[in-house]
Amino acid sequence: MPRIHSDPTPSSVTLAGTLRTAIPGHAAERFRHFFVYLYLYKMITDRLNAAPYNAGLNTNGGVSSIATHQVDSGVRSTDISYEGFLNKDANVIDLPATAFRRMDAAHYCNLGVTPTFSGIVAQAVQHANDEVLLSLFEGLKQFCGNTRLMPQRINIGPDRVIDRLHGRLAMQMLDGTPPIDEDNARIYLAAAVADLQDYRRKQLGYGNDGVVACIDLYLAFYADVDHVGMMWRTVKGNAWADCGAYGIPVGSMLA
Repeated sequence: MPRIHSDPTPSSVTLAGTLRTAIPGHAAERFRHFFVYLYLYKMITDRLNAAPYNAGLNTNGGVSSIATHQVDSGVRSTDISYEGFLNKDANVIDLPATAFRRMDAAHYCNLGVTPTFSGIVAQAVQHANDEVLLSLFEGLKQFCGNTRLMPQRINIGPDRVIDRLHGRLAMQMLDGTPPIDEDNARIYLAAAVADLQDYRRKQLGYGNDGVVACIDLYLAFYADVDHVGMMWRTVKGNAWADCGAYGIPVGSMLA
């Protein structure tokens, strides 16, 4: 299925700052988007499996492990005032995050929904005029598509490691139990560290100190108890608010 692209809203802004500050913030939003995806997806599946639909969907069958939606697009520039990414220079992290000639719209979530799942939702919305289901699905698509501009070398490097992690863990954690669970958060953090450490060892062997410096900034977020704790409280707050707004039992989403 071709990726569905959309433009940023007119009020959107390009996030500024050096890579030193941008990467931990990006890792934090990736953490939040992953868990919001999980509970929105479960809300939709639970609703479709209940009366009047009784769709009989399994708990993760509609998950796409690659992004199906994308807000914004990358930038390619031949302007010499922009930088090429310096793979072997650890000081690259002190350059502005948007100063590079090859910029990608890097997904926060990088998950999506299968065409079959989208079709089931569309049919249910059409036949039952289900505004709650429509609102949940539009929210899920937005979280699937959200991005920020990052150097392409990061998007196809350490960020790709987290993309694969999200695909693997989404299938594992969407098992019918409440996805917003402290154990799931711990599993995510431990797996992200393990996967990035493995990637770091390979890049270190290639002498790519600039890439290693970027990886270390992802790892700095996962090790920052206060920052992780703040993002986890935000996830739980998001889930509580959406459960309240849609009349969904909190215990079905939060352990």
